[in-house]
Amino acid sequence: MNSSIGFAAVTTAERVGAQCILCPTHSGRTARLNSTFKPSQPFWATSPSEVAIRRTCFNWGCYAFLSQEQPSLMPTLHNAIEVAKKNGVVKEGDIVVLTAGDRVTTPRDESYTSSTNMLMVAQVD
Repeated sequence: MNSSIGFAAVTTAERVGAQCILCPTHSGRTARLNSTFKPSQPFWATSPSEVAIRRTCFNWGCYAFLSQEQPSLMPTLHNAIEVAKKNGVVKEGDIVVLTAGDRVTTPRDESYTSSTNMLMVAQVD
């Protein structure tokens, strides 16, 4: 499922003419997944983890911004858009594609707790 979401994010961004792809991430894994598909749009990761931010610099075409920890998925997505706006990556009216892992809806076991399992297209307001 992870690679399907990554592929869908890149192809969706191309088809809708998105300004960029935003990947809120805790570990950097979502950013790494999307970079394997070499998106033609600018590709930005946001994370509250400095370690994850440093990891993303090794991903093809990925740039990263430090963000604030959020309590759930929707605030995390909104925060990613706000960080991108604050840094001049997007502006009002732009279309963005967001992809992330939702810990609430992800199947879990002892060794695996998160997965890239959501994709959203949004217009920046």
